[in-house]
Amino acid sequence: MRKKYILVALAIFVSSNGYSQSFNKDEFLYRVKTIYHSLRSQGIENYSSWVTSSLFLERTQPIYRQEIYPLELIWSVPNLIYYIKRPVPILEDTLQNKQTAEWQMDMLQALKGIMIDWQRFFAGNVLDEMPETYLVTSRDDSAYISYELNGAGRPVKVKMHFGLNGICLKMKLTYPDTGEEIFTYPVYRLEGDKWLCTGWTVQSLNKGKVESGFSVKLKYKKMEKYWALERIWLQLQAVNKKDIIFTREYIFKNIVVNRDLKIVR
Repeated sequence: MRKKYILVALAIFVSSNGYSQSFNKDEFLYRVKTIYHSLRSQGIENYSSWVTSSLFLERTQPIYRQEIYPLELIWSVPNLIYYIKRPVPILEDTLQNKQTAEWQMDMLQALKGIMIDWQRFFAGNVLDEMPETYLVTSRDDSAYISYELNGAGRPVKVKMHFGLNGICLKMKLTYPDTGEEIFTYPVYRLEGDKWLCTGWTVQSLNKGKVESGFSVKLKYKKMEKYWALERIWLQLQAVNKKDIIFTREYIFKNIVVNRDLKIVR
């Protein structure tokens, strides 16, 4: 899998050579904002889906004898994600009810981490978090965007590496307070005249030492005007458990777009 991701990224990188003769910052930023498939670019105001996971089904099917989708995900413009806990059948056994509620919460927390990048690389745009103060540079066949944020009370430095055609090859997050670095490598395929994100790999380092890594693969269903997310496959590997790869599958159904929603904040 790692070799495949590297080859895809290399192919995208090499394809940017045609843009290397002259670099125009405004033209480059316009390409980054327009060359990707996204929900927002297709005029989707909001997108909702029921979600379950292979782990949640494995735990609950022996108890409930049915498939349960314990969460509803709602994405809404400009770029917000909401998670709603859906009703789960009530059992006479209060201990089992409590356990199921815990599994539901565990799934919600795990899904949040994945959907941050789904929002970044598919639902919205990779530049959505970019503040007014940013730096764009170019070198050889690459372009770089750098800026700083204060995310969740923590300062973070962001540096994104692009091919000159606008394809994001790598995103690096650096947390100066802890020395933690997170590298994300998105993968795309060309669908029509735009690029569709089909997954990403993430590597987490602490003071230069690799701590963990995971890869995500997405499966879509082409609808009339947009791509609907059907499944996510997650493979996770911890450094202290090199021989063990944890695999999770997330399943989406009952996808609805442009509902008449009233979101109260």
